[in-house]
Amino acid sequence: VEQDDLMVKHDGWGSGDDGNNGENGDGGDDNGGEGGDNGDGGEGGDNGNGNGGENGETPTGPTLLFAGADFEDWDEFESAKLFKNTFITQSKDEGRNGSGALKYDDKYISASGRKLAMRLDPQLIKDKSSISLYIKGECASGLGFALEKFSSGLGSNISYFNLQGISDNSIIEPSSSAPTTKDAINVGDQWFKVILDISSINLDKIDCFSMYLGSGKTCDFLIDDIYIE
Repeated sequence: VEQDDLMVKHDGWGSGDDGNNGENGDGGDDNGGEGGDNGDGGEGGDNGNGNGGENGETPTGPTLLFAGADFEDWDEFESAKLFKNTFITQSKDEGRNGSGALKYDDKYISASGRKLAMRLDPQLIKDKSSISLYIKGECASGLGFALEKFSSGLGSNISYFNLQGISDNSIIEPSSSAPTTKDAINVGDQWFKVILDISSINLDKIDCFSMYLGSGKTCDFLIDDIYIE
């Protein structure tokens, strides 16, 4: 099985290999324990990363879901990743209005599973009801996002948001199933806004935003501006 993802050690997080086997996105060995507190409110400053207000208060209104979620500062984005994926890169000018974006470029997906995991600040996501993002391009293998409690194998308390049949401003409800080829998307060369309804999820048990892919097909898509509110 092709091993797409290599773990990066962060303080308070275990080590291990992320499982990419099987259509349901599980597999891999859970060799690492879960660590301590993975984020705090802190002082936000003016960098717009949403990790606290100017006085250490949790911000209100739309806020970047995690550090670097507008993909302008790639180092900031990399600092929030919970494992490496060499097939995810930054496009510096293919984002909305010529900005930066996350790019997953024409990679044949030989094994389904979690391809991206981003650390979340529990204080930031508390009492929020929706996540919005923009996407364009195609993913024939099937594409979905998830909120979960991170683990080096399959996480826990996972809620999937599969993008089958999306249109602009689609509202996606949570699902218990990981994406497969039936969740393929092809929105062409236009940005579609997608809204993930997280109002029914117990966010006290969540510390990770993930991207899952099905297998057996190619993908070539861009993601930009992931916000929570």
